[in-house]
Amino acid sequence: MKISLKIALLAAVLISGLSLAGCDQLKGKDEKAAQGGAAPAGAGGPPPAAPVTVAKPLVQPVNEWREFSGRFEATNTVDVRSRVSGYLTQVLFKDGAIVKKGDPLFIIDPRPFEAILRQRQADRALAASQVTSAQNDYQRALELFKTGDVAQALLDQRKAAADAARASVAAAQAAVDSAALDITYTRITAPITGRISRNLITVGNLINPGQDVLTTIVSLDPIYFYFDVDEQTYLAYSRTIAAQGAGSDRNATGLPVSVALTDEKDYTHPGVMDFIDNQMTTGTGTMRGRAVLENPQMLMTPGMFGRVRIRTGTVEAGILIPDSAIMVDQSRRLVYVVGEGNVVASRTIETGALDRGLRVVTKGLDGSETIVINGLQRAHEGAPITPEQGTITPSDLNAPASVSDPTAAPAATPEDTGAGAPPAAGPAPEATPAAEPAAPAPAPADAAPAAEGNAQ
Repeated sequence: MKISLKIALLAAVLISGLSLAGCDQLKGKDEKAAQGGAAPAGAGGPPPAAPVTVAKPLVQPVNEWREFSGRFEATNTVDVRSRVSGYLTQVLFKDGAIVKKGDPLFIIDPRPFEAILRQRQADRALAASQVTSAQNDYQRALELFKTGDVAQALLDQRKAAADAARASVAAAQAAVDSAALDITYTRITAPITGRISRNLITVGNLINPGQDVLTTIVSLDPIYFYFDVDEQTYLAYSRTIAAQGAGSDRNATGLPVSVALTDEKDYTHPGVMDFIDNQMTTGTGTMRGRAVLENPQMLMTPGMFGRVRIRTGTVEAGILIPDSAIMVDQSRRLVYVVGEGNVVASRTIETGALDRGLRVVTKGLDGSETIVINGLQRAHEGAPITPEQGTITPSDLNAPASVSDPTAAPAATPEDTGAGAPPAAGPAPEATPAAEPAAPAPAPADAAPAAEGNAQ
């Protein structure tokens, strides 16, 4: 009986202890919640307005441009062939080198042609001796004819023989000239200045005249750039020429263009249109055009791809903005426009080519708006900003134009980074996504056990 009473009392004590512990834990959680609720008021509020650079678009006369892809081709291309048959004995150039007009390239064995020349010279000497004999016979017959001792028929025969002998000399001289010319053909020289290809026939092979291609040479300076234009561009091009007052004989020449290579962003190679075809290609609806460019450094070579830009007109009130103000969302281009209360909103635009380093806006802006030109990542749709006025300055070339950014922090100086000095201010942080409401700061890791100990 006493044992059962002791067990019952022990059970009651345990139940009471567990109840008190549960109350203490609930009280600790309430205190933690109270501490979390006492966090700074701004931690869960809206984010502060981000500093960004704003400016109005430039409204200036701009050129209208069209861009096309094309390929470079040589103004002159030569397949080097031999004019005589013979065995190749020497190759006098280095594969891929630049050669000048008249430089020796190949030598064919000249000895057979020298022997032929000597034979032709002997034939000419024989013919010359026959001329002397025939001329003497004719003179004697002429004297006898005057005295009546020779008939007219014999005199005519002597005269014909003298004429035939002189003709034989002329033929022999022509054969000598031909043999001498063949000797010069055994030394093959460069017909144009340009870059030569590799040697296609090695020494010791028999050359077939007019058939075997020994190598090729392409000229590099100047160089052609061929491209295809669509019908709309051709019409705009024709109207530009007509507006300039050019006659019909100049409708395909004189228009300046600029070309960019595949590894270049800017159109830095000037050229001039010198040809446009006389009909549209029915299969593609395009017309072939050609520009000629100077290439003194031999940078451009036939077969290379490139992009050409053609001016098709002028817009009196073109809208210009820097590329740094444009965001790309899949196929759309957007800018941030500053509205009432310095709240930004995105706007879809359509853009054209670069003009003096600035992007031409063809649709979406009228020039009266204030847009964000720097710090796009610090701005968010529908969020307020702290605007800092900047400037947009066009450049002379089509390199990116300069844009001032007052929101950028100054660079650190050596004195600022010395011993004992505070760390230098870095660049202004880039934009991050809009801040979510801050969660209550968690209590320190050792706070929970201390609270439990105090509760006990």
